[in-house]
Amino acid sequence: VLRAEAAKVIVGLLDYMNVAMPNPVGNYVDSDPEIPEHWHALYVNTLGTMEIPSVKITGKFYPSNVLTDGRFLYWMKNLQNYLESDVERQELAKYLVVNTGWELYEPNSPSFPDVPVTSDYYLYIETVLNQGIFDGYPDGTFHPEDSVARASAAKLFVQANEFPIVENLGSTFAD
Repeated sequence: VLRAEAAKVIVGLLDYMNVAMPNPVGNYVDSDPEIPEHWHALYVNTLGTMEIPSVKITGKFYPSNVLTDGRFLYWMKNLQNYLESDVERQELAKYLVVNTGWELYEPNSPSFPDVPVTSDYYLYIETVLNQGIFDGYPDGTFHPEDSVARASAAKLFVQANEFPIVENLGSTFAD
């Protein structure tokens, strides 16, 4: 995935979560909102204002470059630091379904006793389960209102967007 595309997805997630975002400041010379070809400028400059990607010495974001695994993890770490609250599992499920375009999946019966058919998130949770993105807990429940940890959110984001998985990179973060 390209850096500009990832910026768009992240800003979309933050907007969906109703996270207060600053007015974007033009941080990057290659992301000028006045240039029509820079469709990504709003997203990139929003993240730049939040200091999620660091502004390079060159003043460029390199929107058409591929977002590497290491840089993605760096962004996720900075995003976690920015957020004031975690997202619930059910909210993340809905976001992933809506933004991937998956068709809603409705099984014959609910997969989890704590996610009834009457839940606003029922079909989204069943869909991410059917897609193999989410799992339940060993006791057979889903815990829809539990917070999603940074590592889990990063994993789900990567899986849902079908980013390639690179094995044995080692950890670049102490936590």
